[in-house]
Amino acid sequence: MNFSLILIFTVVIFLGYFLKGLAGFGGALFSVSILIIFFEVRDVVPIISIVDIASGFILLPRIRNYINKRMLITISAGLCVGTTIGVYFLKSFSNHALEIIFAVLVIFFSLRMLFYSNFIIHKLNKLKIFFGSFFGLIAGITGGMFGADGPPVVLYLSNQIKDKNFLRGTLISIFLVGAIWRNFIYFSIDFFTVQVYQISLLMIPVLFMATFLGSKVNYKMNEKTYRLVTSFILLISGAIILVR
Repeated sequence: MNFSLILIFTVVIFLGYFLKGLAGFGGALFSVSILIIFFEVRDVVPIISIVDIASGFILLPRIRNYINKRMLITISAGLCVGTTIGVYFLKSFSNHALEIIFAVLVIFFSLRMLFYSNFIIHKLNKLKIFFGSFFGLIAGITGGMFGADGPPVVLYLSNQIKDKNFLRGTLISIFLVGAIWRNFIYFSIDFFTVQVYQISLLMIPVLFMATFLGSKVNYKMNEKTYRLVTSFILLISGAIILVR
């Protein structure tokens, strides 16, 4: 490990998990989208997977009373199945193909956040709870492939849970379940290396600081401002990955 590698991971993970502490999601999506500009997908995903599970446990005490348990169970069921499929894709696809798929995903989600559609919200409000498993399945596939299972779940839950605290708490709890299952699969197929464990361990203090500050700012930052900043960052990073 060299200093520049650790510095890049430190800055990116701090920013990414500050966002997660703020909104309950975005940590892995932001971190992976930036880090794969510098490193290969298969080198980044295992580290972010460990970091993600650690961030979930750090945030859990703050959100344990703000969890929609029915949504947690419904979405997690599909999430676990999808994660298994996603890990298979991660092992099977070329690194270049993975980068293109992820870049398209990031650009789509950032544009969706930037140009929020009331039509989509109206339609999604009509979906029954059963469809939570479907969105969980899609999220699990992207999570298994890239360690980022946020977009499909956020798209669904943001139209099902109106209370900001319950939305954030439910998102964090779902992503914690997904991270636990994803890490179990990665471990079972020997996806982790000594360097993965070393970098992940070094990121723990960064996680504590980032999630703590993000949680503090949670009630102060305007949602529209958050969406604009996050969308532009993701849009730019996705475009860079796509054209490089």
